[in-house]
Amino acid sequence: MLDKPLADIKNMVFLSRQDIEKISLEAVRNIYMGSNISLCKILTKYNIYLDGRDAGVVPNIMMDGYWESWITKFIAKTVQPGDYCVDAGANFGYYSLLIANLAGREGKTIAIEPNAYLCRLLTMTNNVNEFGFKIINMAASNSTGETILSVPDHLWGSATIVTKAELPGDNRKEIVKSDMLDNIVADAGFPRVDFIKMDCEGAEPFIIQGMDKILAQNPQLKMVMEYSPYLYVDATGFTEKLFERFEVGQIHGDSSVELFSAPDIPSLLAITDHVDLFLGPKP
Repeated sequence: MLDKPLADIKNMVFLSRQDIEKISLEAVRNIYMGSNISLCKILTKYNIYLDGRDAGVVPNIMMDGYWESWITKFIAKTVQPGDYCVDAGANFGYYSLLIANLAGREGKTIAIEPNAYLCRLLTMTNNVNEFGFKIINMAASNSTGETILSVPDHLWGSATIVTKAELPGDNRKEIVKSDMLDNIVADAGFPRVDFIKMDCEGAEPFIIQGMDKILAQNPQLKMVMEYSPYLYVDATGFTEKLFERFEVGQIHGDSSVELFSAPDIPSLLAITDHVDLFLGPKP
């Protein structure tokens, strides 16, 4: 095994999922800062502020030092130095940190998060890491204005702007700003978009509708997207649009990709949970 294997985060590509998990678990550290907030060391090198009241990703990250190791490894393989990247649905910023490091000094990363409290934690996280990202406090959608964000009481990563989504337990509603991804990346001064991680709890069709320019002007675009057809109003139309624009595949637990073709669309539409898709340039 490599000496200090994650000193260069790209070395993750050469490790197994099990090795990444073991190394991260051995290096994880937590310091309680008060007011429900802890500072945690993840992936052996990043410092991230977490709120212990969240019962979604936080317990896993705090105890293990990683989250979704197979997706983490896949993103490490996909994002290249100099890339212009978007983390849509940043939550606590786990992937924002990873992507910003991978894109490096010559690249740029924006983290889009509609929850204002999480954006405050993201700002704190930015201040204690070498590679930072630009924080955008709004919801990516298909229009400019305001929308309602529903936030489950103890599962903040399940917050959504989708009205048909079934949320666990009690939830509060907040009015948040929204804008199209085309406008967000233009305001950030992006000359292009190379990579997008999108996990927005059913709002993915809205976001795709709001990025026509990005789709048209960036044939090299790669995306990792959580796909949840049971949350979509027009799941068939949305899925067909993905196949028209991208090569579509599912990311498996060993970070490999199983590519689909148009005849696979009905099986995708029948999914009652969610899967992680890789959307890449068509050959």
